[in-house]
Amino acid sequence: MMKSRFNRWHLHSWVFVCLCTIYGVLPAAEKEKYVIEMVLLEEPPFQYFTADGVVQDKKLHIRLEQMAESANKIVDEEAWFSENELHLGSSEKVPPQVAGAIDGHKLVRAIPGSDYLSLIYADDQDEGRYLFLWSMKSRRYEYGFDFGSYLYAPGETEIDKQVITQAIDWVIVRESVLYLSHSHKTYASSSRGMNAYITAIDLNSRKLLWRSDPLVSNAANFEVVGNTIISGYGFSAEPDYLYLLDTSNGRQIEKIALRTGPQYILRKDDQLFVRTYNTDYVFRVVDPQMVSQESPEE
Repeated sequence: MMKSRFNRWHLHSWVFVCLCTIYGVLPAAEKEKYVIEMVLLEEPPFQYFTADGVVQDKKLHIRLEQMAESANKIVDEEAWFSENELHLGSSEKVPPQVAGAIDGHKLVRAIPGSDYLSLIYADDQDEGRYLFLWSMKSRRYEYGFDFGSYLYAPGETEIDKQVITQAIDWVIVRESVLYLSHSHKTYASSSRGMNAYITAIDLNSRKLLWRSDPLVSNAANFEVVGNTIISGYGFSAEPDYLYLLDTSNGRQIEKIALRTGPQYILRKDDQLFVRTYNTDYVFRVVDPQMVSQESPEE
């Protein structure tokens, strides 16, 4: 494992940047020390947002056709993964060059990707505030982000913050764009409906590209298929849906009603397996076609 620390802070025009020193406790021949920028993102919008220049036109998107629906036993989650030969993708095993802790914040999740290993660090209070991207090619940390400003909706009290932290749930990197979901795991009314977003950040500029409508993603993960993000939201008596969003601007393309809140959304070949609280679904992923984008619902 590696150890790390934050050592200097700088102010840029739109973000704070910390220089994070990563240094090793490996055998002498393998020791290294290098510095990366950790971007402290400013408070995000808590409604649908697109930055200037973000594409708003029509694109090719996938479509989902339901193939199967069956009740599950609620407690048979492990069997569902095994019988369908599914894997969530998060891993407890990481390369020895990866830091087990950064400035006292422990590594709590590693999400493998084709280009980066997404590393989420947390402590007892924020449960997933820091995200670092470790390159599968260079075998080094290349990006760091502090999502402290994303943890709480505006107007939260100190008591509220103890139970409604909007931690990082899932991360996917595609073509130099970082897609990630944040949510708290209680009623939407606890944060006045400001919960469960997907956010897109340009890795080249470190700037926010767009943020989805609220209440579209509190499942354990989401999928990116072509130009489409497939996410899911639901909780207790609240409406339960799968959402299809445009990767270029976050706008809703379609929503599909589910019986209960989605827990896992996993693609396998041309099928999409969706696990909800008490129901399992299988959808066929249909080839991309021109789909008119709907304006976000009021």
